[in-house]
Amino acid sequence: MALEKIGYQNFAPEKWQAPVNKRVNTPEQLQALRLARDLQDETHKKIYLSLCKRYQPGLIAEAQRFISDAQAENRAKLFMWKIRQLNSAWRADGKEPLRTDVAPAKRRRRKITPAQLFEAETLAETN
Repeated sequence: MALEKIGYQNFAPEKWQAPVNKRVNTPEQLQALRLARDLQDETHKKIYLSLCKRYQPGLIAEAQRFISDAQAENRAKLFMWKIRQLNSAWRADGKEPLRTDVAPAKRRRRKITPAQLFEAETLAETN
């Protein structure tokens, strides 16, 4: 019953399993997991999480779009290069590339939506 309230209409409880990745609590964590999957670099999730916490989501998304079309041998290296390039370009345009919404020392945990949690579960199942 409770699952139907959050959008799971055809959800069979007997087939339900605990989520594989229980540690996805914030949008930054979800974005870091998506980034690791797109870059095909699962071993460096922690680095991508720190990047997602440090830089604006728009800057990360712009670099991720650039990488999605690239046919590079090392996509992670190309992504880091693009982050540096966008960082200097944003500063030249007068935009702030670093996150200013929450102070780094006192980060408040933002809740993740049920749709994002479902996406994180399916992402963990595919990996």
